Amino acid sequence: MHVSLIGLAATLALAAPAAAAPDTTPPAVPTLDLPTPGEYVNTGTPLLLWGSATDDVGVVSYGLVLDGAYLGDIDAGDCSTTCSVELDPAIPDGAHTWAIVAWDDAENSSQSATSTFTVDTVAPAMPTITSPSWQPNKATVTWTGDTDRYLVKRIGTSGTSGYFDTGSSSAPVTIPNGAEAQDWSVVAVDEAGNHSAEARQTLHLSHLGLQVKGPWAANFGETVTFTALPAGADRQGALTYDWDLDGDSVFEITGTGPTATARLTSLTPPPVHARVRPADGTSAIGTANAIKVTPPTGKASLSINAGALFANRRVVTLSLTWPSDVTTVTLLSPGGAPATMARRSHPRWTLTGSGTDRKADTVSAVLLGAAGPYPTVSDSILLDLEKPKVKTAVLRGGKVRTTVIEKVSGVASIQLAARRAKPAKALPYSKAVKAGRTTRYVRVTDRAGNVSAWKAVKHV
Repeated sequence: MHVSLIGLAATLALAAPAAAAPDTTPPAVPTLDLPTPGEYVNTGTPLLLWGSATDDVGVVSYGLVLDGAYLGDIDAGDCSTTCSVELDPAIPDGAHTWAIVAWDDAENSSQSATSTFTVDTVAPAMPTITSPSWQPNKATVTWTGDTDRYLVKRIGTSGTSGYFDTGSSSAPVTIPNGAEAQDWSVVAVDEAGNHSAEARQTLHLSHLGLQVKGPWAANFGETVTFTALPAGADRQGALTYDWDLDGDSVFEITGTGPTATARLTSLTPPPVHARVRPADGTSAIGTANAIKVTPPTGKASLSINAGALFANRRVVTLSLTWPSDVTTVTLLSPGGAPATMARRSHPRWTLTGSGTDRKADTVSAVLLGAAGPYPTVSDSILLDLEKPKVKTAVLRGGKVRTTVIEKVSGVASIQLAARRAKPAKALPYSKAVKAGRTTRYVRVTDRAGNVSAWKAVKHV
């Protein structure tokens, strides 16, 4: 039988199946689960989770976009309803962005919304506990800090007082009757879950009443007496007392009586604690009232050569007055080395000025006492090491007329003499002073006490 090739080709063409349409539909947009938008994580290798995407044919892989960079693909066969990837190597602390791209076999893709998270691997600073160690009847831990949450916990147990949100600065804690002390800690927790080092405190709860009395006011340096007065249940037997006089929460005096003495060496003395221990093994702790301390008596002052204005020697004598608590003084002059010495009322000091100009020497004193440093006191004096010189001396018209060279302190007085061995009484200086015909010599003294040489008087 003869078959036309053209007809056979037409028959085969009619029998062939139609070609499949291309896949142009992208997968559904992936949904990001963890970290949630804005979340803080405390590791540089966080686990990223997202929900698997659907596709009419099938998703074959997921691409990770981190901080705007496409890092690579994850096989969709590794996912079920959720997909995850742990970042490696670690990324640095700070804010980061991420997104997921879903791919099907035809390379159609869809990208999720971009989400942000912050890596914070630095633990917050340790809180500062501010509550007193001894508290009556009930106990509260107080602290200061600058983080988001705090965990208050009894050390050595699994129990806690719970988490306290931002702004909290105290937490009530329970100390059972019969327990003298418990150790508690406060830990700062930031948004990423980082924990600070533990700030610890030992809390003591009084079971007896104890009042500690001291004077309400006293003078600085005075020795005062504190008295412990127990109260509460009637207890028989001897009472033993312990004392903490320096406020460091340690009873440095133990097994003593109900009184203790302390010298007031600060204007703000530390709190004084006492503990009473009856024979039954219980105890009570009390804190003395605050004492208003009167500052040390006396004022600080300094003068040079008893307040003189001029000096004709470098070595001078200082006059110092001291508040009652001062023990040392530091003396200094411009251009000179400071000198620290024990308390002395009239120390010697060497001036550093030239002694040939009108620039005054200043001496300052820094006084240090138990109450702290006092304001610096000072005095100034003009050092004049040059003798004045009578340049001319003329007797005319019953008066001796002089011209004098004196560049520093100025001329203070003048003396006339018929014989130099027996001069007349010094007179306030004037350029012309009355004189008799027997006057043969004249000399002057400056205000620092320097005396000129005698000058022969010319009679005209």
